[in-house]
Amino acid sequence: MMEQNEEVKLFSSIAPIYDFLNHLFSFNIDKKWRKILVDWLNIKAGDKMLDVCTGTGDVALECARRNYTDKICGIDLSDEMLRIAMYKANKLHLRKIIRLQQGDCMSLPFKNNTFNIVTIGFGVRNLIDYAKGISEMVRVLKKGGKLFVLEFSYPNNVFISKIYKTYLNIIIPLIGRVISGSKNAYIYLSSSIQSFHKSKDVMQLLKAAGLKNIYHKQLTYGIAAIYSGEK
Repeated sequence: MMEQNEEVKLFSSIAPIYDFLNHLFSFNIDKKWRKILVDWLNIKAGDKMLDVCTGTGDVALECARRNYTDKICGIDLSDEMLRIAMYKANKLHLRKIIRLQQGDCMSLPFKNNTFNIVTIGFGVRNLIDYAKGISEMVRVLKKGGKLFVLEFSYPNNVFISKIYKTYLNIIIPLIGRVISGSKNAYIYLSSSIQSFHKSKDVMQLLKAAGLKNIYHKQLTYGIAAIYSGEK
């Protein structure tokens, strides 16, 4: 696990091509995953939503684009990532209904019981302390509010998992290094996916944080998964 400052520097260094490489490596399936996540949210008018580790803002922007609510906040530690998110929000004419700010998931700058919905897309595995980060997200949820986690997983099918492992260990680091110029960024991406918790362990983290009605759904042969829990 990287130190937090090192991690922020790494993601900031690849911010300009972060979206491009995400779409390239996932064959654009990551866009579908995020849309499925937003479909699950069931946001109502007036609901307050927080997108943690918002990165370049895709989950928050998708919610804003659908006009589900005008009370959306995206938070991230990387200024460079947020700069890209702001550019995209302006381009989509959504800047008035989405607030983007710098902040640490380990100590969210919000009062208890603030949000109806909290989301985190592909960010949990990068937290320096999974349990603490999830507890912070639960803290800022209102009673009856829901946390939604979209994260990479690992396929159960032996044949698919072998192909996936080769892709993670060889293809992604090679292409990522050539295009981004970063030697470590996509080695870290691959290793963080492979070392992350299994689905049952993620669900246990949500339960330990005090959530109930916990549910999860695998996506694309188990390459990714969505988890949800209610406070």
